[in-house]
Parts: sequence; C-alpha cells; structure tokens
Amino acid sequence: MSMVNPVNTEQTLIAILGNKQTFFRLMDLASESGTGHAMEFTISAYDRVLADEADQLSAVEGRRLIETLSLENLQRNGLLNYLDQKLGRFRLKGFVLSMLRHLDRKRLRELSLADLNQLVIQLDECYNLVSDYRLAWIPGDPAYSEMVQAVYDTFQHVASSLGDNITALRGKADTLSSVVDSADTANFAQAEQVRRALDSILQIHERHVTPTLQFLNEHGGWARSKILVGGELAEQTREGPMGRVRDIIQRFDQHGKDEHVSALQRIHFHILSYAQEAHEIATSMEIYIRFARQERQRYDCAEKMFNRLLAAAQEKHTGSQRDFRVPRTHAVWSAGRVLGNLKVFVRAQSANLNWPNEEGLSEFSEALRVHAVSEALRPDGRFTEVVTPARDTNGRERRLRIRRLAKAIKDFDLSNAQDDVFLGLHRHLIDRLDDYRLDMLIDSVELLKAKGRMEVVSYTRVDKIDYGGKRLRYRPWRLVPIGLSAKQNISRNA
Repeated sequence: MSMVNPVNTEQTLIAILGNKQTFFRLMDLASESGTGHAMEFTISAYDRVLADEADQLSAVEGRRLIETLSLENLQRNGLLNYLDQKLGRFRLKGFVLSMLRHLDRKRLRELSLADLNQLVIQLDECYNLVSDYRLAWIPGDPAYSEMVQAVYDTFQHVASSLGDNITALRGKADTLSSVVDSADTANFAQAEQVRRALDSILQIHERHVTPTLQFLNEHGGWARSKILVGGELAEQTREGPMGRVRDIIQRFDQHGKDEHVSALQRIHFHILSYAQEAHEIATSMEIYIRFARQERQRYDCAEKMFNRLLAAAQEKHTGSQRDFRVPRTHAVWSAGRVLGNLKVFVRAQSANLNWPNEEGLSEFSEALRVHAVSEALRPDGRFTEVVTPARDTNGRERRLRIRRLAKAIKDFDLSNAQDDVFLGLHRHLIDRLDDYRLDMLIDSVELLKAKGRMEVVSYTRVDKIDYGGKRLRYRPWRLVPIGLSAKQNISRNA
C-alpha cells in the first residue's frame, strides 16, 4: 500500500486506538503462527486485515484509514521497530504493543522466572552503579546525574512490569476459574475444556505466581546464575530483589540525598503493595490447584490399573484357543474386590415390583400421600437447594414483595452483618416476616447492598443455611457501611 497523504503521529496513534481490533487480529495470527514471542507480523497479513476493515467503511473513510495506518506512515512517524520489505515482515514499537495490550488485560503478558531474572539483573546493575567508589555524589556532575536517572528508570520499569504482571495474572485466573465453575463435567467436550483449564491454572501458579511471590518477598533470597571457568553454571542464593532495592535506597541515605530517598521509597512501597495482590491471586487459585492435583492422581491411578490389566491380557496372547482369558483370581483384579460380586448384586436389585392389579390402590395412594406430608414436615428431612428467584410474570406481585422486604430490613442493625451478611439478615427476617422463605434472603441481600459495600470473607469456605425444607449454600460476605473508611474497617475487624 502506498501512502498518498502523510498523517501526523497524534492522529496515527488515535487511529490505532480506534481500530484496535485490527491489531488484535494481527497479534492472534502471530501467536497461532508461532511468532507470538517476537510479535513479528507479516506485511501480507497486515494488508489483508487492514483491507477487511476498510471494506466495512465508506469509500472516503476507508481510503483515509488505509492512508493513516499504512506501513509507510507508521514508519514515518517512528512507530515501527523495523520494516523488512524483502522478508515481508515488520514489528511495532514496544510502547505501541504495550498500549494495545493495556486495552485488553487478557493480552497482558505475565512475567516468567526468566523475565523476573532480567529485572533482578537490572537492580544488581543499579546497585553496582551506586556502590562505585569512583562516583562523586555531587549535583551537576554528569556521572552522578546519569546514575540517578538510571536508578529512577529501573525502579519505574520494575514497578510497571510488576503491575502489568499482576493485572495479567488476575485476568488469566478469573478467566480460567470461570471456565471450571461454569462447565458441565457430564459433557465430554466441556470436561476436556475443564482439564485444559486446570492444567493452565497449575502452570500459571507454578511458573508465574510463585516466582512473583518470591520476587516480592522482603526477606527471601534469590538464586542467581553465575558462569564459572569452563562454561559451567553455578546457582548462588543471595539477597532477594526487595533487599537489593533497600540497599540502593540506603546508598542515597548514606550520602544525605533525602529528596531521592523519599521518592525512591514511594516507588518501593508501591512495588511491595503488589505482594498482597499476588497473595490474593494465589489464594483464589488454591481450590482449583487441589482439585487439579486430585484429578491428576485419579487419572494416574486409572492409567496404572489399565496398564496392569493390559499386561495381564497380553500374557494370554499365546495363540491358544484355551485359557485365553484373565482369570478372576489374578492379582490384577485385587483392587476391585471391594465391590464384591457386582453381577449378583445388580441382578438382585433389578427385580420388578409386584404392583397390585385391582384391589388396594386407594389405600396405597393414601399411604403415599400421608408419607409424603410427614416427610415434608420432618425438621431433619432432606433439603432442596435455593437458587436465584425467577422473575415473576406478575410484575405487581414482585414489586409488593420487594417493598415488603425493603421495609423489613429498614431497621436491620448493620453490625450484625460485619462477618456474615447472609446469616445476620436471615435471623433478622425470621423475626420480621411471618411468611418468610429462604429464597427471600437472596433479594434481601441485594437490597442491603445500597447501605454499604460487600466484601468477600473467604473464597474457599462455603457455609449453608437450612430453613423450611430449603438449603442455601453461600460464601460468607461482610458489609462495610457507606462512609466507613478503610482504616476504620480494618480497626473494627481487628
């Protein structure tokens, strides 16, 4: 595509943001072709995707889009790392790719151990700079000014990289957990999807979350690779990255650079704040990790049993017409002997009921009716799960019910909802409503959200409330009333 009219950098960046789906398609194509790590695009694919976008616009707007996003215009405005016409490939500037990834957090790249090692190397280089005995800590000295700039750039780069890493991890964790929670394991395709999602969760936890927690550990060490004579590698566990950051700030403090100490400490505290978020992500993934490990153990056990049975069957493949079955006394069947004689058991349970032909039907129906009523009234009988109330076809009845619930919770003491909103509100409504049902609790909790902010107490604990033959399973939530500051909330919970 040849450029007709040049477009300035500002308008070009606006066009890139306005047509982000074009570049998202390119990024997906690069990932599918195996060049996702380099994020290198082919000119032919870009021309095809850009032409598809232009075809959806009018002739004037389509021509303007092609002029603005043409490779010649992108290169003229310094938005390309390189453009190789011979190989038919190009790459966008790093800041352009980062800007596009920020528009869709699922595209942010999580940091691996190798990426974190690069950050550690940069921090070590900064420490070497501030520890150089030849450096004169004199304002205005070129070497001193370059050192200060390098330290600030490194600190900000580490903070920015970790922030993107946390966002990417949270997005991946939320997406994969929703796949596991919403899937129907009875469906083979969805069960396979769940298995892949669990494998991804395990990989993310081991390859990304755990190294991030180690990186942000204030008191932990960090293994650094060192090349010895002869080309061998040796692992040396030394002070962790956060300890290195403290050492760099301490050098400024030793030379009385208080203004730099304050500024660098703010960045340091900002970096440390990501540790809590990383810990929350790890906690939210623990239940899926345990489930994935149990699934893996079950699969391994089933595979071992199958292999033993296969080996026992192959031993009988001698070509003989007799004795070609694995006998029931073989050791391979020992694990299933706890089931007993399954064939006899099934046959015993499959007998038909002897229903009465003519007489006794009325007495039998009455017995069933009485038994059903008595079972329903038993306090320790079975419970049915409470689900989200369906919308009533009669809107007036729903409005009246919501109005009654709003009136009933008007005098609800918010202190009863600090640790468990559902249980506190349940006890309150029992005293206020004569016809209270457990499914009313769900609507009441939604109404209570107007009085404060809901915060989850535990992602892993599931409590239950049994009432009137119904059972509600829920995760405990607390209510932070409107106007209550975070500091007051912390002190109250403490």
